[in-house]
Amino acid sequence: MIAESKKIRIAEGLLLDENVENNLAQLTGKYYSLFVSAFNITIDNSEKYAAQNLTVYEGYVKGLKSLFEGIVVTGVHGEIWAAVTDPEEDKVYYFSNVQKTRYETPAPLLDWLRGFPRHSVVYHLAR
Repeated sequence: MIAESKKIRIAEGLLLDENVENNLAQLTGKYYSLFVSAFNITIDNSEKYAAQNLTVYEGYVKGLKSLFEGIVVTGVHGEIWAAVTDPEEDKVYYFSNVQKTRYETPAPLLDWLRGFPRHSVVYHLAR
């Protein structure tokens, strides 16, 4: 029998598997609190990307949509792609534990990034 993984709530509406949350916290480091803050309101878009075996959460701060948003995309093998806007600068901080991410960014994250054409993207990728 496979033990069910524990789900924990890291933000108002963001409920992640405990292992994913720990990996996200480690991956994003000092930016982790920015992610937690960005998920005041969360939209689970996983059903839309089920055929790609991706779990997709998008979040934003009420009243600050398009200024303060985030996205977390996870794959079935522990892959994480995540991005968050900086509400004080025109930057998107992009994180992934997948080395080829810059060339193989999953569709939901590409779609999300298109919403921020004036933002520069700061990559923090696994080595």
